[in-house]
Formats: sequence, structure tokens, C-alpha cells
Amino acid sequence: MLFRSMLGKSVLDRYEAANHEPENPSALRAFGVTKTGGPALVNRRFADADVRIVTGFIEPHFFAGFSGGVKGIFPGVAGLETVMSNHGAHHIGDPNASFGKTFGNPLWEELRDLALRVGPSFLLNVALNEKRAITGVFAGDLIEAHRQGCRSEEHTSELQSQFR
Repeated sequence: MLFRSMLGKSVLDRYEAANHEPENPSALRAFGVTKTGGPALVNRRFADADVRIVTGFIEPHFFAGFSGGVKGIFPGVAGLETVMSNHGAHHIGDPNASFGKTFGNPLWEELRDLALRVGPSFLLNVALNEKRAITGVFAGDLIEAHRQGCRSEEHTSELQSQFR
């Protein structure tokens, strides 16, 4: 019933919708291990899809630099063990794990590396201002489209005003 209210009957008549099960081993596929040796697990349906579309919005994240981008995969459809490994004190405590920093941020870089292991994904992210109005739309390559969204002048000025 929740899917029907969120997506509508016409979408559900044409497409299958499923909940992610981050603690169900049979719902996850392994893609090696994280840098700290934890399992790199992602939703099996996502991994097996012919087309992977990652959606979300871009805003500062207090230890991952920015939301959106690879975070739509890891942690978005990752296994709980993977999320807990990546979000551990070893990453969160790193001085480079901070607002507005992705490259050079060990937490974000591990998320990026894990997401790229799964295979190509198409990104559709929006940038939002403090009123949650869309200030930009960024689509295409998972990494490059997200990078453009993080760097957009309108978005950057809106973000800077929020954190002064």
C-alpha cells in the first residue's frame, strides 16, 4: 500500500517496486571488502539491474562532504555491515571527513570506490536551497555529475549562506 501512495498505480502496473533489506544476506551481493576489511555488500537487485539510476539531492554532509552522488548506492542500498564499517570512527574521526570535502575525504572516497565496483550508474541529483527549492539539476556520470552539482555557483553560494 505504501508503494501505491508513493508511486501511483500507473507506475506499479508497469514496474516492480521492492524494499531494500540491508540485513538480509540473500538480498545482497558481495563486491569484495572495504579498506578496513569489512564486507562490501550491495542490494542484489540494484547490482543485477541492466540500468542503474541513482537519485537524490546534494547538500553539505557533516562527515561525507556532500550528500547525493555515490551515497545513493553506498550507503543507500548497501548492506548494514558495509555501512557500519564505512561510518566507523576510523573514517568519521579523520580531519578530512568534513563539510564540503569529497576528494581527500577517506569516508567519501571509500564510498566512491565501492560504488564504482558495482558498475556504471546514471545519476540524477538536484541541488536545493535553504527553502528546499531546486536550484540545479545534475545528471549523467555518477562522479562527474555529482562533482558539478557540488561546485555549482548557485548551490555553493546558497550553501555558504547556510553555514556562516
